[in-house]
Amino acid sequence: MARAVYSERDIVLLDDPISAVDAGVSAFIVENCLCGILKNRTVVLVTHQLNALEFADNIVILERGEVIA
Repeated sequence: MARAVYSERDIVLLDDPISAVDAGVSAFIVENCLCGILKNRTVVLVTHQLNALEFADNIVILERGEVIA
């Protein structure tokens, strides 16, 4: 997560960075990183945490490797 935040890349790929932290840390990451420092970049976030979806511009739902919605 830190490398993504401090990189100067236009596109950031994140594989469920909020899954292994408690609710407070998860909220901090979403608010300060995803909606803060990374807000002007394209962020592809893979997650099972539904609370992060309200901040997404686009949502893709996969089932068995195929897009279902």
